[in-house]
Amino acid sequence: EMVSSYYSKLSLGEKTVLTISGSGDQVLNAYFFEAKKVISLDLNKHSFFITDLKFIAVKILSYTEFLKFFGTKHNNADFNYELYKKIRSGINKDTITFFDSMYKENSYSRNKIARLEKYFRQRGNLSLKTANMINIYLKNEKNYLMLRNSIKNKKLTFIQSDIVGVSKKIQFSKKKFDLINISNVINYLSASVKSNDPEKYIINLLTDLGKNLNKNGEIIFYAYSLTSYADRINKSVPPSSRKSFRSEEHTSELQSH
Repeated sequence: EMVSSYYSKLSLGEKTVLTISGSGDQVLNAYFFEAKKVISLDLNKHSFFITDLKFIAVKILSYTEFLKFFGTKHNNADFNYELYKKIRSGINKDTITFFDSMYKENSYSRNKIARLEKYFRQRGNLSLKTANMINIYLKNEKNYLMLRNSIKNKKLTFIQSDIVGVSKKIQFSKKKFDLINISNVINYLSASVKSNDPEKYIINLLTDLGKNLNKNGEIIFYAYSLTSYADRINKSVPPSSRKSFRSEEHTSELQSH
């Protein structure tokens, strides 16, 4: 996911953002592009742990140390325990419990930890996209320090929820956003929708989520290209990847809300 590419086109300066946490890069790139406040969202609590670890690592580790610890490619993370101990003082107590246990269970071996299929997706088979191509804050040391300065007085805020139930949690806290980034969640959700009209279901979900936007706010997401499902009939293709989902009718319907 080329996070920096789409954030660079969205004029995030002084805006409030709700974003899927993922690996934490959605949060960090948003702050690099001068978002005022970023709240992270994910159903998976592990997403918070890695986001918390990265967030504090930027504040504590040097640029070189950060790249050593998290890796410069998909499959060369180091997770050096001495560097972890430097970060540990700043992270959430639940994050400490999680990573302390992980290190202990794996004999403090960085090679074992980096290859834990249970917790980390192994993506060495992907076409080479280095970390600094995907994340502008890792492009060079100057950018890294710019991000550090941007988040020096910021705290990580996390909402554990799926996309279907998050509106109630947001509305309870009376928060409004200029941008809601739900990454590729719609694509995953699309595949599991039990509805006679799944496209309408997704439209209704996005409309409901849109109630949490400020005036002129936007929701962004991406769906996999229809070519990824070239061997399937239309009904087995996730609704968000269908041509009909991107029809003028649906576009008008969403814009009207």
